[in-house]
Parts: sequence; C-alpha cells; structure tokens
Amino acid sequence: MTVAQIRSKKGKKKTDAQNLWFLHWLMAACFLVLFATGAYMTDLPEEVTYGESLYGFHKTLGVVVMSILLARIFVLLRVIQHKYRRRQPNLTGEWLKTFAFHTILYIFMLFV
Repeated sequence: MTVAQIRSKKGKKKTDAQNLWFLHWLMAACFLVLFATGAYMTDLPEEVTYGESLYGFHKTLGVVVMSILLARIFVLLRVIQHKYRRRQPNLTGEWLKTFAFHTILYIFMLFV
C-alpha cells in the first residue's frame, strides 16, 4: 500500500446519511439490550445481590439511548436540509403520509 492510498483512506469522511444509519443500528442494539434487561428484571427475586446494579445499568442505558436519539434527530435534520436545499419535495399524499408517520415515530420515541 502506498502513502497516497493510506492518506486517501484517512481522508474519507462519512456522510450524514451514513451517520444516520449508524445511529439507527446503534439505537436498535441498545433497545434490544434494554428490552432484554427489563424482561430479565421482572422475574428477578429480591434476594439477588446484583439487582440494584442491573437496575442502574438499565436506567443508564435508557439515558444513553435518549442521547443517541437526540443526536439522530439532529443528523436527520441535516440530511433533510441537504436533500431539499436545491429542490422542494413533491408534496404528494404518499410523501405527506410518510413524513407524518416518521414524525410520529420520533415523537413517540422521545415520550417513551
């Protein structure tokens, strides 16, 4: 590998759309861990010594997921701004339904 090839690999920057997909899958993995720990804690007897630690982990991971969600919303707004900078979207019924559905999903994630 030449020096120019190494420099070109270092110089590649991820696009906002790639960052959005990364945050999407990171949140999905965190949600799976949250669900698994939550389901495990429901049947946990009170005599278990690590119950409070597991509960603390569950709460901390919830805060991390909320932080990732806020970052994801910020990146999504940047993607939308970049996408519609030069042309406005076709305001068809299908586009409006999709936009409303995604907006509702993000609102529900914030409330949960």
